[in-house]
Amino acid sequence: MRQILAAMLTLSVVVATPSFGCTGASAVEPVPDVEILGDAADVRQEADAGPDAASVSRVLPTALAGWIRLVETEDEELHDRSIEVDFRTGPWPTAIVVVAEAGACTMLAGSNDISYLCGDACTWGEAACIAGSCVSYPGKASAGPIEVTGLNGPLTLVPAAGGYTFQGDVPGDLFSAGAEIRAKAVGDATGAFELVARGVPTLAWNPKGFNMEMGKDLVFHWTPAPDAPPGTRIYVNLQTGWHGTSTKAQIWCEGPDNGELVVPASMVDAFPVPSCGMCESSYIARFTRDVVDLGAGPIELVVASRWSFTAWWPDGGHRSTP
Repeated sequence: MRQILAAMLTLSVVVATPSFGCTGASAVEPVPDVEILGDAADVRQEADAGPDAASVSRVLPTALAGWIRLVETEDEELHDRSIEVDFRTGPWPTAIVVVAEAGACTMLAGSNDISYLCGDACTWGEAACIAGSCVSYPGKASAGPIEVTGLNGPLTLVPAAGGYTFQGDVPGDLFSAGAEIRAKAVGDATGAFELVARGVPTLAWNPKGFNMEMGKDLVFHWTPAPDAPPGTRIYVNLQTGWHGTSTKAQIWCEGPDNGELVVPASMVDAFPVPSCGMCESSYIARFTRDVVDLGAGPIELVVASRWSFTAWWPDGGHRSTP
């Protein structure tokens, strides 16, 4: 079986103002300089050292030039899997700004970068409109064939016109907890690399009943995994924006797999009110990661158990999941 595997990054946005929110929402103080990624070797070393590795949490999706994401997707009725692969000549064009940092969370904010905002200068699917100028998307940059070992079945990723295809039968359970998973690329436009992560236990999370209220922390609870391999972490990615275009705001949080992650009230208050049509998917995931930077930008291997949900705020001051 063959399937095109390509993931379009939906975080390219144009900054409008460093604070968003409802009437009466308190502004979040900007952070002018935030280190996104340290030395790749340091990231790998600290990830191997244990689940509290500080620099692992500094990799923001907006900085990436490529990724391999091996994901088991969970919800209340479905267990599925996905393989997301993309390599580019550099990160996607973006004017997104880090507007705040607090605790385990970083908030980014912006506005739509859809190409037609620049008129005929931008071609749909080929460029973004950034601050009134047309900026081309980075080109594809194949890493050549990639052998992935350690999954519950053999997998080879093969370059194709649309990105990558795969050879092999993807099993229903993509990986086993604790399994060492290696992705080894022979190299092409993107150089050769080898990344190592580990399979994670399934994330047990209840999407019902958590709510968001103005002026209050948003607290995520889940069941920790005592048998999780070293380097296991949890991320929460809250995002909103017009469906099918770009993300208007994002809160990206990472922390240890200890059963609780807190989004501070200041970021809750500054988060734009979602509405019909402005409803990007948000995520919570248990994951391990390995990162290398070959010059064009960081490339990551992520192995994750992930839930998706939509952030609704029906009355502008209180939001709860359906």
